[in-house]
Amino acid sequence: MTQPRISIVVPSLNQGRYLGEALQSLVDQEYPDLEVIIQDAGSTDESLEVASRYVRDHPDTFKLFVESDSGQADALNRGFARAGGSVLGFLNADDVLMPRILHRVAAEIQPEHGRLVVMGRCVFGGEGDRYVGAEHPAEYVSHFEHLAIWKRGFNTVPQPSTFWHRSVWERSGGFDPGERHVLDYDLFCRFSRHHRFHRIDEVWSMYRMHDASKTAARTEAEVLQDAIRASRRYWGSWLSPLRWRCELSYWSWSTQRHEHARHHSRRAEEAYGAGRPGRAIIEVLQTFRYSPQVAWQRLVVGWFAARKSGLMQKIHRDE
Repeated sequence: MTQPRISIVVPSLNQGRYLGEALQSLVDQEYPDLEVIIQDAGSTDESLEVASRYVRDHPDTFKLFVESDSGQADALNRGFARAGGSVLGFLNADDVLMPRILHRVAAEIQPEHGRLVVMGRCVFGGEGDRYVGAEHPAEYVSHFEHLAIWKRGFNTVPQPSTFWHRSVWERSGGFDPGERHVLDYDLFCRFSRHHRFHRIDEVWSMYRMHDASKTAARTEAEVLQDAIRASRRYWGSWLSPLRWRCELSYWSWSTQRHEHARHHSRRAEEAYGAGRPGRAIIEVLQTFRYSPQVAWQRLVVGWFAARKSGLMQKIHRDE
């Protein structure tokens, strides 16, 4: 059976420290018909040297384009305009794909059965962040639930692990050039209007957390407000039942729930770090009161990830 051509766009700007690892993860796919388009906005670090090396060593796979753009959304649109594959996805220069997952992507996207968007699981990697070692939430229930991001406080579609058929891109349009911080969530809102996201229970990618990343530069509250603003574009007119459902849901939940939850989760972390377990437990319960989702992801999952990381460090020291 002939495997589909897969095109991956890699937007690049001064991430040379990580770019080689991202590109090598694409080589490690060992996928026979892969096209990688590196769209660089004019990096001044080692990024161009790294990218050029992969173009030189793998000329049938990698293509490098260096040109000014108006931001990441514009860079991605330029890259996808050059893409020739029937299956599409993008990988940021500081993230990586797990080995050989593109073979699974090719098998799971089945246009003849209406499976046009697929996503795997994703883990957080990097250094010095509370989420490192935990998993990015990966869940899709419905178009409404995807729009209702205020109910959980975060996007549950992991971008590096999400791939789609070209027809989805052509129907939904490209990235919004005016969107800077939640451009993937905005795009997936449009995908969701017409297509389901099919979740595959495998880890497909690693999302890197580091101080220089765009995500790390903004607070969780700011990212949530950006996402709610993007969501509102797709609620429809006041004659639409979806619009009323979103309005009522947003009114009843209120973003203040998440603000209170984040406040108490921070206090729980501070109390735990200061050796005050009683106060930490109280703050954890307060976090659950306002948002079980925030409490679970930030405190429960984060605590287990920290314990796991500490245990592994102890094992390595003992060796």
